[in-house]
Amino acid sequence: PSCAAEHAFLNELARAGVVIFGIDYKDDAEAARRWIAQKGDPYRLNIMDESGRLGIELGVTGAPETYLVDAAGTVRFRYQGPLDARVWREQFEPRIAQLRAEGTR
Repeated sequence: PSCAAEHAFLNELARAGVVIFGIDYKDDAEAARRWIAQKGDPYRLNIMDESGRLGIELGVTGAPETYLVDAAGTVRFRYQGPLDARVWREQFEPRIAQLRAEGTR
């Protein structure tokens, strides 16, 4: 339910030019494809992780989780819970501004 709650906002971010990579954590691949076809696809790339192994390696403790990753591939911030406009504005925008100030994309 939390992933469903944030999906419309992810679509908004993608339309605004935010690059989003997804990890489909412990879901059935066919069901995930149907979901994306019905609800929209905000992802530049979406990785299937049916076994949950990648999620475990990333330290996922529950879904959804959102990671801010810089151009070098370094995780700069991790947020647990559904992403919405308030969380984006309060948690992500300041960190993105800081990365830009540092000259990091």
